[in-house]
Amino acid sequence: MKVMTMNSNEPIIISAEEASESVFCFLGEFGYELISWLPYLLFLKGKRGIKLNTVSRIGSKVFYYFSDSHHEVEGRLIGDMWGEPEKYYHLQSVFNGKRIIHPGPDFINKKKIIIDGAEWENKDIHGIIKTNFYTSPDYSWVKTEYPFAIKKPFVVINNKFFRQWFQIYQAPLNYFDVKDIRLMVEMFKNYGYSVIYNHFIEETSIDQYFDFSFNDLKSDESFINLNDYYKNISNEERNKLQLSLFNDAEFVVGLQGGNMYLPALCKKNLWMLMRDGRYIDYLEFGRIYGIEVNVFYETWHLISAFKTYAENQNKYPVSTSNYIEKMQFAISGIKHPSTPIPPPFISICIPTYNRAEFIEEAIQSVLEQNYDNFEIVIVDDGSTDNTRQIVESIDSNKIRYYYKKHSGAPDTRNKCIKHSHGEFLLWLGDDDLLDKYALSSYYDYLKQYPSIDVIYGQLQSFGKSNYLYKYNDWWRKNDKMIEFLLIGSPIPDGGTLVRRSIYETLGYYDKHFNRAQDYEFWSRLALSEKFNCKYVPQITYKYRIHEKNITGELSKNTNYSYEIKILKNIISKAGVKKLFTQFDWNNSEIESFANAYTKISLRFFEWNSVDNALFYLLKSLDYGFSDEQEKILEVILKDLNVSKLYPELFKDLRDKHDYWVNEKNGSTITESVEVKRLGDLNNTVNEEKFVNICMVTYNRIEFTKQSIESVIKYPSYPYTLTVIDNNSEDGTKEYLEELKENGIIKNLILLEENVGVAKASNLAWSLEPEAEYYLKLDNDIVFEKVDWLKD
Repeated sequence: MKVMTMNSNEPIIISAEEASESVFCFLGEFGYELISWLPYLLFLKGKRGIKLNTVSRIGSKVFYYFSDSHHEVEGRLIGDMWGEPEKYYHLQSVFNGKRIIHPGPDFINKKKIIIDGAEWENKDIHGIIKTNFYTSPDYSWVKTEYPFAIKKPFVVINNKFFRQWFQIYQAPLNYFDVKDIRLMVEMFKNYGYSVIYNHFIEETSIDQYFDFSFNDLKSDESFINLNDYYKNISNEERNKLQLSLFNDAEFVVGLQGGNMYLPALCKKNLWMLMRDGRYIDYLEFGRIYGIEVNVFYETWHLISAFKTYAENQNKYPVSTSNYIEKMQFAISGIKHPSTPIPPPFISICIPTYNRAEFIEEAIQSVLEQNYDNFEIVIVDDGSTDNTRQIVESIDSNKIRYYYKKHSGAPDTRNKCIKHSHGEFLLWLGDDDLLDKYALSSYYDYLKQYPSIDVIYGQLQSFGKSNYLYKYNDWWRKNDKMIEFLLIGSPIPDGGTLVRRSIYETLGYYDKHFNRAQDYEFWSRLALSEKFNCKYVPQITYKYRIHEKNITGELSKNTNYSYEIKILKNIISKAGVKKLFTQFDWNNSEIESFANAYTKISLRFFEWNSVDNALFYLLKSLDYGFSDEQEKILEVILKDLNVSKLYPELFKDLRDKHDYWVNEKNGSTITESVEVKRLGDLNNTVNEEKFVNICMVTYNRIEFTKQSIESVIKYPSYPYTLTVIDNNSEDGTKEYLEELKENGIIKNLILLEENVGVAKASNLAWSLEPEAEYYLKLDNDIVFEKVDWLKD
């Protein structure tokens, strides 16, 4: 017997197949279940095709009309919304061998249930709707005969004393006392309405601390006290009667809480006495069901407002629709479109290169979508395996395949864009998978957020690792997205839906970025501050980790030259203040600059860019000297070669270090061994002269790489590296630019024509007139001796 409750510390993850064989339990506390648990299950049934077997208390079957198989049991077998979790296990006597999936006591258990990738946790209606795993129930069809006669039109007054809120959570109290009810009944009768009084729980005069007796409210031809009839009918008849009355009523008056969820689900206008200031739930009701939601904090406010409404409705009709729309948009950012958005045409773009092993699986994951308005655009970057044959063997008119000469990832991506026809584009790796519900989930969000430009979800890795990647929601947070750029790409590449017009505005992928072209593109998007990006909190993409991945998990040996170039551009375009909005720039500008430049320095150092790290560490020292700066400096100084590669930076560091020590009388920092060594190294560097190593390149990129790597590997004498390229066409220029950005090459000139070795060498020599020696280095020479330059 498996009983799935919310007591464990880990989310409960259940497959669609397992869920269809399980039993979903309802407690009978219809308030939160109606806006949380029940709509989630409706979503699973309608959107995911999961069979629903449900169980609830006796008499509540009408609420679970959607069930494939519904069972009712005594309440003691289920437990109470406010009761003991161990009662859940009593259900094993009814469903022996079945998995029982139970939401658990409200406000006690906060864990999550994930079924078929769709996540549930107990939230208010606003929070549930934001997850998009929500299909609202509809009870407007329920009709039954009344056990009494009542004149129409009539209104329903719901009353309930919130014992639990007061006793357990010390929440504010609200209820209608006898005086309130009599005043409202008299008012409604004066305006031609009969009244149905519906008290949701038992008589409360003894145990609930306020003076109220049902005997004070007698039924007559225009006033019905339902308590007079509840005593003689079953729970099932009572529930059907309530729903039928809500459906026939002109509107419903009641108290904030679960007793108003049913009238909203029956699409009735609400006049509501609030318990506290949080009324986003009820604004959502107004948006979803197109009803009026009028909220008040005192009974006499409600009475006064209704009188005004009744006497002026023909001249000045009361309408909260516009207010609801504005308020919910201000709070949630969700704007309800006036007309339905048709399913957009989506281009699934798959750049590929020698991926015969995986590409068929990738394509099939798209063809299995439960969304049909798409095309698959595959651009092959010159594969030499049987990728083409595999693609062409798949029988689908949605696939368009293009083959081209090998030119690298950015150019292949750009070809995908040019060949695509969709209003939106979605990028799919040729070795990855698209979740079955990705496109339909994105469409659901587009209907709620019609101004979305970029939609992205969670990535689940598989293969050699299994990890769930979650991301920030940047909806209406463009400033925070800029700040995140210091860490890395704010948006995932795989599975992200991008509005086509963005590429027309910002341009395509930069061909100079053989890697990290997505980070470069997202940085441009973030810096523009023009576009709306929305996160879908569900798995939309499955990312395969294998030995042949071009990225996979970056290692400590990764060349971060692309990221370094991107970050330098971000700093240049955004400025320091936009990257650190959390700092108090108005009141602590000097301290903020010091902290900002220190953090930038640390980021460059993490990416092995010592020259940039030293540069921004120097800038930070213009504003002060802290323990954090000292720690960074000590780490950098452990590499003795740094002092020889960047002598001028070291000299500046020493000067600023001495200044702060003298300014603060040595109290600002502790003169550690590493910091003291800075002065010694700086003096050594000033006395030494250097060699200008000159290299002329033309194609032969592999030889060039081996030669430069040998120079870097065995530095034994101060030098600068100067490279002149004679218009190479094999990727050499891009490789050299990376080295320049990473501080390996000091001087780099990329010629637009081949001027020959002699002219290029003369140009290289002229760039370092202070050099003591010049060394002409052919790009096919590899050094293997440690002290080759010194000797």
